Amino acid sequence: MKIRFFAELEDFMAFTNYYLKKTPEGRRAMLRSRLLVPFILVMMVLMIWWICGYMLPTFYLLEALIIPAIYSLAWPAINRRKVRRTYIKLADSGDLEIDEETELEFGDEYFSKTLSDAMRRLKYSAVRRVGVEKEHIFITIRGRQTMVVPRRAMPDGGEDLIALLKEKCGADKVA
Repeated sequence: MKIRFFAELEDFMAFTNYYLKKTPEGRRAMLRSRLLVPFILVMMVLMIWWICGYMLPTFYLLEALIIPAIYSLAWPAINRRKVRRTYIKLADSGDLEIDEETELEFGDEYFSKTLSDAMRRLKYSAVRRVGVEKEHIFITIRGRQTMVVPRRAMPDGGEDLIALLKEKCGADKVA
């Protein structure tokens, strides 16, 4: 089975969204960044309040509690913007294959990813996880690398690919 497509920025943004919401590593990273930064801010404000000898008005204490709450609510939008900028920088430097033709070929024992200047061939045993979403299929291989396969590139919406990956990789890896 061969699949040809052009990866777009939205495909990589969909992967970031999937990674942060559905994978255990992503959920841990999101929780850490959503809780650790506000905690540090609160501790800094409280230390300043304590060092000044409790002479500061009470609204500073309220600010110390409100700012982390606002940050926690604004974090998804901040993160989305930061990730988008990072992907654009990677694409400009040539480290990310945005708007480059990608060909995936799934054989009996191996699958390969071919770009305009490189080819990578892997065994199915290298697949760590397969994420199935409404518009994308994410194939995570060893080394924390992921292949983003948009369903728009497949005439059947990816059902044949999902069945093949369940057969070759094991149904427990396909979620």
